[in-house]
Amino acid sequence: MDNGFLNLSEEYNVQLYDQIFDIVYFSEGAFSFNEVRSWPILLRLHYLTRLEKILKEKADRIQKANRRK
Repeated sequence: MDNGFLNLSEEYNVQLYDQIFDIVYFSEGAFSFNEVRSWPILLRLHYLTRLEKILKEKADRIQKANRRK
């Protein structure tokens, strides 16, 4: 495959679709694939950073609660 000026690398495409999947999946339907796909990169990265923080905090709370049992 020719990676010309307008073609994105396969690695980039995999990362992009992983990001879109994560946002759509973990937003529990709040966003559609097409909606997230059209977002600017910085907005998508902001949501991913926030999502990572929220999921980590949730996992930490669960782990803490399990230690108390």
